[in-house]
Amino acid sequence: GPMTGLPSGIFSGLSSLQTLRVGGELTSLPAEIFGGLSSLKTLSLTGNKLTGLPAEIFSGLRTLEFLNLNENSLTALPEGLFGGLGSLRRLEVNDNRLIGLPSGIFGGLTSLQGLYLEDNQLESLPAGVFGGLTSLWFLSLDDNELESLPAGIFDGLDSLIGLNLSSNAIPVFPAGIFDDVLDTLGGSYVLDDRLTAQGRLRLDNRPLLAELAFASTAQRLPQGSDVRVEATLSRALPVGLRVPYTLGGTAETGDYVNLSPAPEDGLVFAAGETRKAITLTLAGGVDNVDRNLVMTLRNYSEMKLRRSDGTGTDAPYLSARIFVEYPFSFTFPGEGRTHTVTIAAAGSPPAEGICERTPGVRDALVKAVGVVSDCAAVTREDLAGLTSLDIAGAGLTELHADDF
Repeated sequence: GPMTGLPSGIFSGLSSLQTLRVGGELTSLPAEIFGGLSSLKTLSLTGNKLTGLPAEIFSGLRTLEFLNLNENSLTALPEGLFGGLGSLRRLEVNDNRLIGLPSGIFGGLTSLQGLYLEDNQLESLPAGVFGGLTSLWFLSLDDNELESLPAGIFDGLDSLIGLNLSSNAIPVFPAGIFDDVLDTLGGSYVLDDRLTAQGRLRLDNRPLLAELAFASTAQRLPQGSDVRVEATLSRALPVGLRVPYTLGGTAETGDYVNLSPAPEDGLVFAAGETRKAITLTLAGGVDNVDRNLVMTLRNYSEMKLRRSDGTGTDAPYLSARIFVEYPFSFTFPGEGRTHTVTIAAAGSPPAEGICERTPGVRDALVKAVGVVSDCAAVTREDLAGLTSLDIAGAGLTELHADDF
């Protein structure tokens, strides 16, 4: 039948051995099993039934570069298990039953480039568990049971280009958790002077995506008015986001002043922020014809991620599409990406409408008025006649002085 155990010191005479693969149905190994393998570079124990390992089992394997512990039944890794493996470049512990990790388990692995912990049962990770892994290119925690991550857990991973956190149960990431790796994530690395490795950030995108849109589609204002056009995110992000926009329409540059921010600079959301505004003032002296100024949020490829405080340079490789999406409508493609400011001709009646109010309040007021479905059509008389208003289910986190 298949091997279930090995005698201690069985490989002690193989001092020149560089590659060793041991398969079967091993359930345990003696602490000294790899003693004497002073030249070993690759060790594979994949496909056994190991439930645990002695803390000192790999001591002395100073030349080891690749260690494969996949497809076993390991439930824990003892502190110090990888101590002394300063040459290790790739460590795989996929498809086991790990539920946790000691805080210093990877200490000293300064040459490690790939760490793979997929298909385990990890529920949490200690802060600093990846500390010191300054050479790490790829980290995969795919298909575990993680529900949260400590803030700063990726700090110091200066070389990280690939991070896989998909197939977990993380509903929200701490603000700033990716700050230290934004400059490298998604980049590429040349392997063996021939192969190029392309990195990426993989998350459970769908439940984590924030919908980006203007709070309203249009407003009509008289000349001389101060204008505020708000864009909103449906949920807070753990990173900063810069969203450039374009200007179009029949309005000319002399029809408005004090535009901020500039279109090419864009709206900058810091982590946690869900509302930002474009502001301007409509100039006087426009002729007796309505003119319009059309603002359009730019494509995903032109949005950029930033550090959580919104400052610094744009992340060079990662796409904002990881975190953001536009509303989708078969009926009105592009709805939410544009906002039209109509500059009323001189002598036009004053504008009404409630489109620029806090979205939850705006929608509740439209519903309460009942006779219109367009926020721009709600009049002062409509509001004055309200006898009942329900904002309990509007998901409001803040109110503004002019909301009512």
